[in-house]
Amino acid sequence: MFTRRSCVRARVGCEDLARARVCREDLARARVGHEEIVRVRVGREDLALARVCRADLARARVGHEEIVRARVGREDLTRACVGHDVLMLVVRTWHVLALIARIGHVLALVTKIWHVLALVTTYSC
Repeated sequence: MFTRRSCVRARVGCEDLARARVCREDLARARVGHEEIVRVRVGREDLALARVCRADLARARVGHEEIVRARVGREDLTRACVGHDVLMLVVRTWHVLALIARIGHVLALVTKIWHVLALVTTYSC
């Protein structure tokens, strides 16, 4: 039969069981809270990594643009050098033609002097 002591023990046991259940619930909540904190930390780290990746990508784009500009600059410089070479070739050709024209003028002058001398010698005799 149940006595007062057994009832008290049963009540104490029920209270202990209730406390154990509360402790289990608190522990479960703590675990869930810890997991959420870990998820938040992981999310923050992922966000930080994404920002770093974006910054690296932006730097890579800037570097690529600089490489493209350097290549274009080299091509422009090469074209300028080729244009300069062509210009120098034209100038040299022009100088050669001018020299030939001067030689022609000198020959024409010598021919005229020769004709004058021939006329003088012809009429002097």
